[in-house]
Amino acid sequence: MFENNFSVKQTNLSKDGDSNRPASEISSELTGGISFLAGLIFAVMLAAGMALAATGTVQLLNNNLPVASNIILPEPVMAAVASGVPDPSILAIPSLNLTAPFEPLGLNSNHTIEVPKNNMGVGWFIYGAKPGEAGAAVIVGHLDSVSGPAIFENLGKIKPGNNIVITRADGSVVTYRVDSISKFSQDNFPTEVVYGPVSYAAVRIITCSGIWDKQAGHYSQNLVVFGSEI
Repeated sequence: MFENNFSVKQTNLSKDGDSNRPASEISSELTGGISFLAGLIFAVMLAAGMALAATGTVQLLNNNLPVASNIILPEPVMAAVASGVPDPSILAIPSLNLTAPFEPLGLNSNHTIEVPKNNMGVGWFIYGAKPGEAGAAVIVGHLDSVSGPAIFENLGKIKPGNNIVITRADGSVVTYRVDSISKFSQDNFPTEVVYGPVSYAAVRIITCSGIWDKQAGHYSQNLVVFGSEI
């Protein structure tokens, strides 16, 4: 709700108050008062319009941050228990000149994975393995947004053999080597392959790929980078 807290001083046009004043002065004051009032009205309308536009932009941004948000997770993954391994803090991919802070990601009410709030940050899936422990550590980041490129704009340029370096909250470092890169249809995403259990310390980095489907509100594919600790 927008409340107008502006007050406008009324111009006194009574005959007694203006009997000794030039008509031009009175006319000028009247014109100035009307102009001031019109200016205030315009300012109020502009402020309200900007507020609505800002709200619309936020909504549009939230609705158009394409990432792997429609993945249904298997029960074993959802039942994972957090370990005592330190949380990840910073992701670095030297070959892409990329560094990004982490944020924790859980599940939405429909059991799909949450997405990062920061376009230039990444998220780690709290129900998967943590970096450095056996299992798949899942990292998710945006490809782009309505405001421009996001952190994984160039993830498709990564090559097998490149390193993925994760600094953890205690300052320790875990390094993975890229094993392979694959693209999967979002309508047929291999959940078990990406999120399923493995006996070694693995990493999966997920972003979007393919064609943007405006009606569906997401891209047609996901790009997944598979890596293993070295």
